Amino acid sequence: GVIVFYNPLCYNGNNLKQNIYKMTNYDIMWKGKRGKCCAFKLTFSKNMHDRILLFIPGYNCEKQIGRVLNQLSENILKYIQETIFVDNCSKDNTVKVVKKYKIEHPNVNLHILRNDENYNLGGSHKVAFDYAIINNFDYVIVLHGDDQGNINDIQSILESKEYRKYDC
Repeated sequence: GVIVFYNPLCYNGNNLKQNIYKMTNYDIMWKGKRGKCCAFKLTFSKNMHDRILLFIPGYNCEKQIGRVLNQLSENILKYIQETIFVDNCSKDNTVKVVKKYKIEHPNVNLHILRNDENYNLGGSHKVAFDYAIINNFDYVIVLHGDDQGNINDIQSILESKEYRKYDC
């Protein structure tokens, strides 16, 4: 399967690749460049249907997280089996806002995970990728909780399943 890492900034892939490799012990191929989607190709068995996990990392994004979650329209959710919000020890009301959204939107399969300490963004990615592997997801979309990107930008890619043709 391929884990798709949607990040409009795409940080240094080599460092992230090394960190993920240590976590998973899977064969990882880095492809991508700054400003594009990044993908990690993992060697594990594929399911008959694409299982897509939406991962939203967050740290002190109380003011932005509502806008991010409100991007999850029915048109997007029909392609995503589960959404996880990984809180990195926010000191504001970020988790409270996410809990309120979860109550108000029972149709969204949303789970809230909290790191025991601040593991930085890379640590939250490790948590999400580990979750994806354990739960047999084929793809992971990363949508930052501080409103860096818009999930609707990749709707046409989800609809056409064009992502299957590329590592990135």
